[in-house]
Amino acid sequence: EVGAECFPTSAFRPLHKIAKRIGSATGELRDGDVQLNALRAARKKAGKPERIGINHLIELIETRRDVARTEMKLFLRKLDDDGARKKTKRLFLASVADIAGKLSLVPDGDNPASSETLAGHPDVGVGSRVPGLDPEASLEANARLVLRALTADLFRHAAAIPDPARVDELHEARIAAKRLRYTIELFPGLFGDDGLLALEQIRSFQEEAGKVHDLDVRLQLIAGELRSGARPGKRKDRNLQASLLDLSHCTQTDRDIQHTAAAAAWQGLLDGGLEANLQSLAEYPTLLRPP
Repeated sequence: EVGAECFPTSAFRPLHKIAKRIGSATGELRDGDVQLNALRAARKKAGKPERIGINHLIELIETRRDVARTEMKLFLRKLDDDGARKKTKRLFLASVADIAGKLSLVPDGDNPASSETLAGHPDVGVGSRVPGLDPEASLEANARLVLRALTADLFRHAAAIPDPARVDELHEARIAAKRLRYTIELFPGLFGDDGLLALEQIRSFQEEAGKVHDLDVRLQLIAGELRSGARPGKRKDRNLQASLLDLSHCTQTDRDIQHTAAAAAWQGLLDGGLEANLQSLAEYPTLLRPP
């Protein structure tokens, strides 16, 4: 998505559609595995009343995960049957042929990402796409433009991150941090030691925010089961409802504690000067000039 403007639309769209479908399917499986591991660990410490709700959620997630895994296998098999591998290779090679030789890492001073170039794109930093990428510019110029855009995308959530009620925005901040981290990891020779420092800072926040997200997913799951099971009658159902309510309260407490940790990690990034460091990496070359 970041480099969409560097590829012909006819090649980008089908590949992007496939990638999104695979990412969505694997993400759903990953979320299920994370929840199962956490619930199984909690079950070992829980009393009998709490285990009623935990066992119910485990059974529910296992069923959904099995369905999702089956659907993903069918989807991947269909991709193979439709010749997706060859099609992907053909589309990618066709795209590369259009810009062959234009994207190259150049020495410092040859077509750097100047502040004028970066300032010419005030709309960068909203979402995952980066407008203004130039296939004819150097890899360095484009990489720094991407870094600036993704830095802006992360820090536009700065006011929301300390607020425990802004669940969706914290999730978006986590995704923005992940994109930013992966971008820096792609160009270790370009961003140097300052990039490595930024990586460690971003990783700490991303991991803490990820734990909050996992608890948010569990709270949503519990809330859905409470709504669907809100019916009078059987004692078994009443016991399950009571157990799920207790589990919801405990999970919310864990979520509050974990959000405090995520907010502290974010404050650590601010105190450590991450934003200024990233802006410097985006604006100024870090490659050593040849002697």
